[in-house]
Amino acid sequence: MRVSYAKEAVYTLLGLTKDGNKEYLSYFLPAGNEKSDVWKEIFVNLTSRGLKGVKMITSLDLSGLEKV
Repeated sequence: MRVSYAKEAVYTLLGLTKDGNKEYLSYFLPAGNEKSDVWKEIFVNLTSRGLKGVKMITSLDLSGLEKV
């Protein structure tokens, strides 16, 4: 039996609470799509789940993120 694997990025979104604790927020598989509509969907999902008061976003120059 031959098993094949594909290289796929997995993005993990972490947050820091006011007291400095790390909190896992979400993860997603972009499937090669980092356009602004994908990021908008991610942020809509996070805010609908109660995320608020974002002060800073740190990334590795992900395309589409800056537009959102």
